[in-house]
Amino acid sequence: MKTCAWCSTGFTVTNEDRAFYDKVSPVFNDVQYSIPEPTLCPDCRQQRRLCFRNERKLYKRKCDLCQKRIVSVYQPKTPFPVYCQECYWSDKWDELEYGKTFDFEKSFFEQYDILIRKSPHLSLVVVSGTIKNSEYCNQGGYLKDSYLVFNSAQSEGCLYGKGVIRSTDCIDCYKIYSSELCYEVLNCYNCYTCSYLFDSYNSNNCFFSSHLIGCSYCFFCTNLRNKKYCFENNQLTKEEWEMKTNEIFGAQKNKDSLDHFFKIKAQRFVPHTETRNSENCSGNFLQNCSETHFSFDCENTENCKYCSDLRGLEPKFMNADISFLGNGILYSYECSTIGFHVERLFSCVDVYSGVSDTLYSIFCGKNAHHLFGCISLHHKSYCILNKQYTKEEYEELVPKIIEHMQKTGEWGEFFPPALSPFGYNETVANE
Repeated sequence: MKTCAWCSTGFTVTNEDRAFYDKVSPVFNDVQYSIPEPTLCPDCRQQRRLCFRNERKLYKRKCDLCQKRIVSVYQPKTPFPVYCQECYWSDKWDELEYGKTFDFEKSFFEQYDILIRKSPHLSLVVVSGTIKNSEYCNQGGYLKDSYLVFNSAQSEGCLYGKGVIRSTDCIDCYKIYSSELCYEVLNCYNCYTCSYLFDSYNSNNCFFSSHLIGCSYCFFCTNLRNKKYCFENNQLTKEEWEMKTNEIFGAQKNKDSLDHFFKIKAQRFVPHTETRNSENCSGNFLQNCSETHFSFDCENTENCKYCSDLRGLEPKFMNADISFLGNGILYSYECSTIGFHVERLFSCVDVYSGVSDTLYSIFCGKNAHHLFGCISLHHKSYCILNKQYTKEEYEELVPKIIEHMQKTGEWGEFFPPALSPFGYNETVANE
């Protein structure tokens, strides 16, 4: 039993955990540089990662390159430049001009802090070129005609939501998948024309109900399977159902109906978790997962632990302590917002699109690989603190930096919260 350095809670590191740390530890010149056991408990590790994720605090400011007015997750007065999407992905600036030589008289995090405060930051964290008429959305991709939708992807015509995935024309929804024409729906898959529906699958025209599977035209119902025209779990004819529901829609406010439903729900059984099509898993809201433990809101994961909000149809295999995004993550540890065919990442934030063998880096993408302590590098390789090296120079210098970090106690630790560009109350860490 270990004691968390932050909250003093006891936590366990198992032999399986140690085997995983050994599996993902980097190797240079046939020498493995082992990632040490964590010093923080799983909750504090997640809290530390999420200090670097601002989803929903948006500001008006100017792009520091083209000077046009933009929406950004960064306040107008930041110590670093912030670029709009067009400028950030353009050839108008060179990421390597901010590079610096590693100083072995200083700690790594001290030097990385200097690099962060000099380098341009992307105004919003979205997949470039996939946001159409959805300027007020963040942490997402492939969105069209949407407004104030966050942590969402492949959706169109959606408003005021979080975790809206593969959905169309949905308003005020939270963590819904492959759904359409829904309002105030939470944790549902493949639902159509529903309102105030919770924890349900493959259902349509259902209202003020929960834990339905394959149901249609249900009202004030729970725990039904393949039923139609039910009211308070009682079977009605189509005409009886329409008469009852029309009376309620015409006379009651939504709040009164919701209060009545919650009273009904409190008297009925509910499943102990909302996990489906998963094998040998622990956590909640898992879909098509196997050997996934202490994880939440994940799809298609295998051999993962302490992960959350990993979505997407592509598999995530052999990862631990990963928060947000998903879609093709392999052999990665202690990262926030990574995905799209990435592998062997350690202590990274907002890294995606084919990146591999990268440590302690932020905002890197587009098939970059073998980066250490970099920010905003794309299509680059063998760089340290945004300075270019040859493959041989990189493999000689990185082990020396790791040995230096071992002496300072930094090796194996995620970025400290003091390096976050956000105030704590701007982030999702306090959730």
